[in-house]
Amino acid sequence: MFRTFIATIMLITMAPQADACPETEALIEQAAFEIVNKEGEDLALAILDRVDVPIVARFVLGRHARNETTEALASFEERFERHLIYSLTDQADRFEGADIDVRGSIDRNDRDSIVHTRVKIPGEETVSMRWRFIQRYGKWKVVDLEVVGLCLAIEQRAQIAVVLSDPRASVEDLYKDFRGI
Repeated sequence: MFRTFIATIMLITMAPQADACPETEALIEQAAFEIVNKEGEDLALAILDRVDVPIVARFVLGRHARNETTEALASFEERFERHLIYSLTDQADRFEGADIDVRGSIDRNDRDSIVHTRVKIPGEETVSMRWRFIQRYGKWKVVDLEVVGLCLAIEQRAQIAVVLSDPRASVEDLYKDFRGI
């Protein structure tokens, strides 16, 4: 599911233009520096520490979140996070020695910024990545990542919507596709 956790991002050109946010650009540079020597689950946890998992989990459930109990939502968030840790850990070796070059950023507003990077993974082509940050409670956290023109959270939301489009389906039905839970 991690590999398909992508879809088309909103066109960056439609975002209101503002001064680039050096704070979010610095967060990416700091994260790259901090995680460069981490491996496996340590790498996954370092990445997830910078992700607003509750916001992403709620977003990927979309309108279906309104039909779930508080307990079901908490369970989904916890299992979703474990699934992400497992998936990132499984892919960690690919990112060993990766080089991240911050190219700039666009502020959508004072609490929403997109940072453009070029990532060179050893033995692979250089890839463009855009990291969407939202500031909540005074902290900047990643809420989405665009890779090769495809947006992770939006794709996950589409996949979940397909499963939950069955009137008999519930959040529990999503877990059979989750790995590591």
